[in-house]
Amino acid sequence: MKKSFKTELDPSKLHVAFFKMCCDARRFTYNWLLVRYNNSYDDVSSKVEGALVRLHKDPNDSDAIDILLRLTLIGLEESPERIDRRKNNVRGPRSQEFHDANKKWHEKQLADKTVRAARIELFRDLANRWVKYCEALRAYKDLPKEERKQRPKRPEIKLCLFQLFKGDSWDNFLKMKWRKAARDERDREVREDVPEVDRCFGWYKIVPSSVIDLTVIDLKAAFTRWFGYLKLPPDKKLLVPEVGHPKPKSPHSNESFSLISTGIRVETNRIKLVNIGWIKLKEKDYLPVGRNKSRMTVSAQGGHWFISLLNDFEPEKLPEHRPDVGIDVGIVDYAILQPNNGPIERISNPNYRETGKKRLAMLNRRIDRKSGPEVFVVIKPDGTEVVCPSRRHPVAREAIANGWTIKSKRAKPSNRWKKAQERLNRHYYRMSCKHRHFQHENTTAIIKRFGRISIETLGIIDMMLRRPKCGRTKSSDRKLRRMMGGAAWYEFRRQLQYKGEWYGSYVEAVSRWYPSTQDCSKCHAKTEVNWHDRKCRCERCGLVIDMDDNAAINLLFEMSRNSSQVAAD
Repeated sequence: MKKSFKTELDPSKLHVAFFKMCCDARRFTYNWLLVRYNNSYDDVSSKVEGALVRLHKDPNDSDAIDILLRLTLIGLEESPERIDRRKNNVRGPRSQEFHDANKKWHEKQLADKTVRAARIELFRDLANRWVKYCEALRAYKDLPKEERKQRPKRPEIKLCLFQLFKGDSWDNFLKMKWRKAARDERDREVREDVPEVDRCFGWYKIVPSSVIDLTVIDLKAAFTRWFGYLKLPPDKKLLVPEVGHPKPKSPHSNESFSLISTGIRVETNRIKLVNIGWIKLKEKDYLPVGRNKSRMTVSAQGGHWFISLLNDFEPEKLPEHRPDVGIDVGIVDYAILQPNNGPIERISNPNYRETGKKRLAMLNRRIDRKSGPEVFVVIKPDGTEVVCPSRRHPVAREAIANGWTIKSKRAKPSNRWKKAQERLNRHYYRMSCKHRHFQHENTTAIIKRFGRISIETLGIIDMMLRRPKCGRTKSSDRKLRRMMGGAAWYEFRRQLQYKGEWYGSYVEAVSRWYPSTQDCSKCHAKTEVNWHDRKCRCERCGLVIDMDDNAAINLLFEMSRNSSQVAAD
């Protein structure tokens, strides 16, 4: 069994500088390759769109059909030689015989009458859809803005282009671009179309090669996820999270990079990384000692540097027969537990985000008083301009009150603003660490104590977008939504599920449509829920019970009922 081990590093200033260089190298490589792919994609995209328009005018245009066949068939299908090479994990340069056999196979596919007939019918249908979309978009843009209702949906006719660099050819595309840039830098013959290479490749010989290789793998995985989502039918897209086009990495995002090498060694209180050397660990005897060949990730959070690695893990052996429990989550009480062999138990919610709200507001006010990356220019009635660091500035407040013109522009942030921003980031990090520790502590205790666990599947986004109930005002409903988002109920369920696999516990996620709150836990009839005092009152049996207690009992009953049905089947 595998487990991710994560611990904090104690790096020196030189180590931190090297870490930041590796993060910049990863970000630059990712964005550089993404731009190169987008440029190649745009070139092919313009050719396909032009060929579709020509095919719509003349369904028998041989030149347009030939362009579409070559751009789609060659990109979507692989020759037997390429498939054998990938399966046998053959590396190194390709021979001229391989290229000739590959080209001959593709020419044979293009000349196949059956393949051509099926593809031509598809292209004609796509051409009609594309022309209709262009006409609808043109009519939409001609309308006034107040009359525009819904923008025409772009047809997914370029799915074949998204697969143009598929499998082995996608690897070749990325490696070809990267090796060419590296070779140009080594030979000091940088071409005009890649001028940024001359400025940014100074770290190429210093940064470990695995940082660059794993960045290429990550970008390929991002495109693979996007391709897989686009190929899904419309009804299945509603059941999975939406996956978009890979986006460039911002310099303000979390800093991280990955390493993989046989030269990584771990000891009780230190770790040796490639091209870096020995680094102290703040937590001793936590990482597995010895050589490690798995992927390691170094990341920065809240001014601290961490390293995480994947290694073998042997969980503690627990008794097979343990009691069952039904768990309902809430806000005042984070979890309500109903064991099958005892009374109801409650885990109070420490609500670290609410307790740290005052300091959070104070830190935000301090940031607003300093000159940040955005300044506001106030234009007075006499034409004079006054630069204000924030809207809290007295001149900016006067301008807002009198309706003067205010413009915003980018500026270089001051050092004081950067320090204040670091304090704010550290405060967010402390709050998240406290809540994460609270969740891990309780989920581990629950998993080790109970053998079968029933927890409800919640539609948290729908709950946060729902209208206020029981006469709540907009202000109180906004506070409730903030507390819902900070409770991290999904993370609580996720930890129970993967820890259940470690320790042999069965975790059942009950359907979100099961009315655990509205059913009576005694006679299982529908009850009336009073949201003011949070009580369930059953008219059939006269039971009066707390709403959360009732839900926990019903979740335990639902799990036992489902297990009995499975046993009967």
